[in-house]
Amino acid sequence: MFVTIYDSTAKAGTGFGVYTQGKAYELKNPKDIFLGLKEVYKREKRHPYDVLKFLKKFPRRTYKFIPEKVWVNSDSEIEGNFIDVRTELDL
Repeated sequence: MFVTIYDSTAKAGTGFGVYTQGKAYELKNPKDIFLGLKEVYKREKRHPYDVLKFLKKFPRRTYKFIPEKVWVNSDSEIEGNFIDVRTELDL
């Protein structure tokens, strides 16, 4: 699975992103779901959904992503042509 983190409000060609490749797992343990939701909703300063809604027919699920590779792109040029260059980061 790939996850990209970037500023979607940046003008085209000016932004910076972090790209990740890894594995994602659906959380099924209520305690794990609660801890994940708590982190997300803490940033939003609001109360999370009830954990049980993520375990029944409610159409939402929670996942844990574990990155295996992380990189950023920079730009370069070959014979006058713009190219992206991938720079892998150490985890």
